[in-house]
Amino acid sequence: MKFLNIAVAVGAALGCTLAYAAKVTELKPAEVDAFLSRPGYVVLQLTSPDRGCKYCIGADQTFDQAAATSTDRNTVFARVQ
Repeated sequence: MKFLNIAVAVGAALGCTLAYAAKVTELKPAEVDAFLSRPGYVVLQLTSPDRGCKYCIGADQTFDQAAATSTDRNTVFARVQ
């Protein structure tokens, strides 16, 4: 498994076309281990609902856009709060 942080995911997604749009899977922390065991690549967003988190504000939308522009069917996108 390869893990990419949001900056790398967004940067990579900017070069993709809209031939395939990946959905973002919402996970609970207890579900992460099983999800990461699947084959392929996982782009994982760790985020917080805390409005005081300056890194989290707007990150969901950016991550969703990166997933929507993904063209690789072997890459899945997931978010954990």
